[in-house]
Amino acid sequence: MKRIALILLVAILSLPVALASTITTDGLFKEFSKEPKAESVNINSFFMWLAKMSMGNDPDAEIVKKISSVRVLDLESCSPEVKTRFANRAAQITVSDMEDLINVNEDGNKVKILGQIKKEKIHKLLVMCYGQGDCCLVEINGKFDMQDLDGVVKSQMPRHNDR
Repeated sequence: MKRIALILLVAILSLPVALASTITTDGLFKEFSKEPKAESVNINSFFMWLAKMSMGNDPDAEIVKKISSVRVLDLESCSPEVKTRFANRAAQITVSDMEDLINVNEDGNKVKILGQIKKEKIHKLLVMCYGQGDCCLVEINGKFDMQDLDGVVKSQMPRHNDR
C-alpha cells in the first residue's frame, strides 16, 4: 500500500513539471517572434475580411474566402543558434487536437503539416518548416476542404509537359 501511495505522490508532483514543459504553437509564436531579425505577421479576421472584399474575381479568391485568420513566423534572417533552438522546440511541439497530414524529412530539413479536421472540413492548418535550412511556422484558421488545398498546390506547381 505504501508503494502505491508513493507512486501516486510522485506522479502528482511531476504533473506540473510535465505541463510546464508542454510546447504549443502559441508558445512558439510568442517565444521566437521576439528574436532579433524574426519576422512575425498576424492577419486577424478583420483584415482577412478586408482582403476578401478587395479580391473581386481573382482566381485565388475562393480559397481566401474560406480563411478567417493567418499567423506567420519567419526566422530566415535569424542566427543559426536561433534556428537550431526553433528546430528543437518545433520537433517537440504538442498539438492534441490536430492530426498529421504530411511529414517530410529531406536532407536535414523537415516539413510537418498538421490539420484540425471536424466533419470533413479543415478548421486549422499548421505548417512547420525547420532544420538546417529555413525555419518558419504558419497557422491558418478557417473552414475549407482537402480539395481546396489540392487546387492551391496545383495552381502553384510549375507546368511541365510531361504531367
